[in-house]
Amino acid sequence: MVRAFIFWIALFLPGFALVRRIDPAALRDGPLSTIARSYLATLALLTPLSIACYGLHASVTVFSYGIVACVTASVLWLCFDRAWLRELGRPTTVGMAGALTIGADMVVGGRVGTNLGGDAGFHIARARMLLDHGFNNWDPLLAGHRFEAIYHTNIHHALLAAGAQLCNLHPGALWISAWPWAKLMSAAAAFHLAMAVFGQRPLAWAAAIGACIFVAPYSVLPYPNTLGPYWLMSMGIAFGVEALAAEPSYRVAAWLAAAAVVLAQMHMLFALFLALVVGPPLGVMALRALLRRLPGRRQLMAATLALGVSLPWLLTPAWPRIHAKLFPTPPPAAAPVVATAAPGASVSVPAAAPPVPATAAPAVSGWLAKQNRNFIQLPHGMVMGDPLRLYGARNRYTHLVVLLALGLFSVRRRRIAAIGAIVLSGCAMLFVPPLSTLLLNVAGESWILWRMTLVFIVIIFAVVPNTLLWLVQPFAKQRWLSFAWAWLAVIASAGYAWEFGVDASPWNRAGYWAQATRLTSAHRARAIAQTSRFFAKNVERGETIIAPLGEDYMVAMHCDCNVLVAAPDRGLRGLGRQEAAERRHAVNDIMRGILPPEERLAILRRYGVRTVFADSPEQAQRVTRGLNRYVTYTGRSRALRIIKFSLPRPS
Repeated sequence: MVRAFIFWIALFLPGFALVRRIDPAALRDGPLSTIARSYLATLALLTPLSIACYGLHASVTVFSYGIVACVTASVLWLCFDRAWLRELGRPTTVGMAGALTIGADMVVGGRVGTNLGGDAGFHIARARMLLDHGFNNWDPLLAGHRFEAIYHTNIHHALLAAGAQLCNLHPGALWISAWPWAKLMSAAAAFHLAMAVFGQRPLAWAAAIGACIFVAPYSVLPYPNTLGPYWLMSMGIAFGVEALAAEPSYRVAAWLAAAAVVLAQMHMLFALFLALVVGPPLGVMALRALLRRLPGRRQLMAATLALGVSLPWLLTPAWPRIHAKLFPTPPPAAAPVVATAAPGASVSVPAAAPPVPATAAPAVSGWLAKQNRNFIQLPHGMVMGDPLRLYGARNRYTHLVVLLALGLFSVRRRRIAAIGAIVLSGCAMLFVPPLSTLLLNVAGESWILWRMTLVFIVIIFAVVPNTLLWLVQPFAKQRWLSFAWAWLAVIASAGYAWEFGVDASPWNRAGYWAQATRLTSAHRARAIAQTSRFFAKNVERGETIIAPLGEDYMVAMHCDCNVLVAAPDRGLRGLGRQEAAERRHAVNDIMRGILPPEERLAILRRYGVRTVFADSPEQAQRVTRGLNRYVTYTGRSRALRIIKFSLPRPS
């Protein structure tokens, strides 16, 4: 595990050397801002190589050598240019407290390790597929190398695969060790966003400490759909604030482009959200500057267009539908009907039936049948987010709106207005009925659009309660009052994060500490390696097996094999809903062992599956009940079982 931690640390060096070379002024905002920018620069530097590897179906070795070359070159450069050592400022007491808090949380997170439930197995399986087959965009669950549209060309999966290869570890070990790195990224992004809004390091450290405490037990933080918004979207919003409120520059536009392109490779949905919330305010400002021919108009336009670098990732999954609409396939011509009749007889040809008018489709289809408390349907058929979900005396979103309004009366009103414009743009997407209805029709599922509320969460780290502290800062003129004010900011942010942060099952603080005392990360890394060896010994590569529903990703992360069907909310992109439902019914019949042996044997024969995975001896007994004479092999490892059947021809 130490090798894995060293890998995540080493990724800082190429970006740090690059930023020192091309934009040294960006490193003056503080240590955590430097860390956030450096990792962003590293991933932006590796982006062309990652894209080329995916496009050429290259081996992971190529990407690994690229990382080694970048790290080596950066070390040599930093040894040659040692001026950065002299530029390290004297640490403040607030800074040391923040560093100790974040460092302690990283150590505890490293002992616990990233969550392995839910979609974790999918991401580990994608990294394993890159190692086994070279760079690809295939779904790890389904046979036939089907295109996986959601996480295509993903740089996070490429880093997991390269790290596993360089450290000689299973990708699951890299996944488990990624939590401390993700914690550092979320805290550093909150620091950077607070610096962009307030320009005061004590408030930035307060924001970082608040972010650290807020998500301390949240073990799904390294997931791309969580790390993307908490780190990269926060950075993009910070650059958007700088472009809106400061003097426009091409430098900010370049940073905004880097955040957008890396975020698209992490999770393209949040790249879309970044464009939707930052793009409209930037576009309005750029249009105003163009019409009035104001200075900086070109830089504003460049910053607006920088958000478009994520467009290829957004259009790739939708291209088949777009192509079908642009170039519709004409329906096959109907075969002419030849009517025969006796000579002289009149033939009456019935008139064509008038076309039946299509029933107007509802504004939102599919998801509306599910009860969703986040959205409401209006009488005229449109849909909008439920405003009551964001209202209440103890509601974080209400606190954000109130403090943004108060911040408009401070001397930083321009930057507060910039962050407010971004929040307002996000609110428009959720609560303006025409926009909400349009986006829901495009998304298809309400929970997808509701994830835009993460925009508000990452802003809360920086703005609440720092805005309140900023309002009283002008009164802290004396040295001791300034010192007390800085510590008051830290205490207020820490207290707010403790009160409103993550502390609910399965992510509660008590369980988080209890797992750390047992060093669960090392135990789970060894268990993953042992289970992978078990599958490699007992399952052939490329084989399709039957696994309990819910174990689909966990099987795919261990071996180069496919499951017959995935759990209800997965795998529908490769199978139709009808086919998926039939297969799930068949898997349940096999696992319960209730049907007569002949019928269960017929199910195995119908799908041509000879191997069944059982995650307990009791389940293995149910699977083999009445079929023992057809069992040819049983692999055992602790509670796990791999059962192989011979399939006789039907009589």
